[in-house]
Amino acid sequence: MHVVKEAQTSSRIEGTQTEMDEVLEEDPKEISPEKRDDWKEVRNYVEAMNRSIQRLQTLPLSNRLLCEAHATLMQGARGEKRRLGNSDAVKTGPAALPWPMPFSSHRITMTSLAS
Repeated sequence: MHVVKEAQTSSRIEGTQTEMDEVLEEDPKEISPEKRDDWKEVRNYVEAMNRSIQRLQTLPLSNRLLCEAHATLMQGARGEKRRLGNSDAVKTGPAALPWPMPFSSHRITMTSLAS
């Protein structure tokens, strides 16, 4: 149930409006047509989380695992055609940081000022 609540709450941050009773509904026909896209995104989130937790039994936390989760998350949802499960679409580690780094994130020390 925690995964379902997390999916519903996290998706709400992105503007998805799905209530808990809707998330728990298995049959998409029971969801009003105007809310089905939101419902699908939250259901995909639940599926991606559950699959990822299971995959951690045999696969380390890795870019591969993140790409699998991303593919599940996007399947049949808005934006599905955007490089489904492609590692370029899932930015992690230093690749996720803007480059060049903003000046404020550079470490400035007294030694570097003296040189």
